[in-house]
Amino acid sequence: MREITWPERALFAVICVAALFVAYLGLFAPGRMDRSFTWALLPPLHARFVGVAYLFGGIFMIGCLLARHRSAVAPALPAIGIFTSLLLLVTLLNLEAFDYDLGPPWVWTVSYVVYPVLAFGLAWRCRDTGPPVRGAPLDGWARTFLLVQ
Repeated sequence: MREITWPERALFAVICVAALFVAYLGLFAPGRMDRSFTWALLPPLHARFVGVAYLFGGIFMIGCLLARHRSAVAPALPAIGIFTSLLLLVTLLNLEAFDYDLGPPWVWTVSYVVYPVLAFGLAWRCRDTGPPVRGAPLDGWARTFLLVQ
């Protein structure tokens, strides 16, 4: 089984820190979220919703950082690429919501350009073109649980 590469771990760590920062603002300081991102004023409920979405991303990245094998995190890089590409698209469609005279909009916009490039590039570079690795069969209870879902 292939190990997770250091560039993958570095990207997971950067995304984790960024996601947990946004989650913190949304959940614990919703009034500061609009100032931190210069978005239009977000009501606390909306800021918390954004915070929860980013909290999921941060927890997902913690799981990727703790994983040992590439097969355990295979969906992470395409997920990062797709999510951040969509955020870039939404940003570009709503440029009037940002004050580009300030630093934060530049940081986040550039991030949404760089993250997909890195994520898709690493996914392509680290793809496994060999035969599939067979693991232990899934326990019956787990198979049933997934089937019910």
